[in-house]
Amino acid sequence: MDVLIEKWSGQKPTNLAPDINAFTINSLDAYQSVKVDKRSIMEVNIDAFDPNDDKLSYHIEIVPESTDTKAGGDFEKAPTAVFQKVFLNSEFRVKAPSKSGKYRLFVVIKDGEKGATANIPFLVN
Repeated sequence: MDVLIEKWSGQKPTNLAPDINAFTINSLDAYQSVKVDKRSIMEVNIDAFDPNDDKLSYHIEIVPESTDTKAGGDFEKAPTAVFQKVFLNSEFRVKAPSKSGKYRLFVVIKDGEKGATANIPFLVN
């Protein structure tokens, strides 16, 4: 977003958004087929930084994969999160859902003004 602001206005924003270098569950990223057992502990690690050196908070949600899939921009009902928490550290542990299925772990990293977001799909056996 900061790049677009600079391109449109001709000025670099004074407060820049956080940047995510890496995001893993049990040392696996979004491209490595993360699979966990029901109620197992998932080790989450986020390598992020803030260009302005602002303190970061990590807003986490675990959400089942959507089953309400549409096409062409039609409204889709968002699934309800099964877990939500804010962490102040970039490394933490969360318990996997108790039901088997496909999920996503979303993170929104906030610096007080701006944010960065990422997610990892994972399968609960």
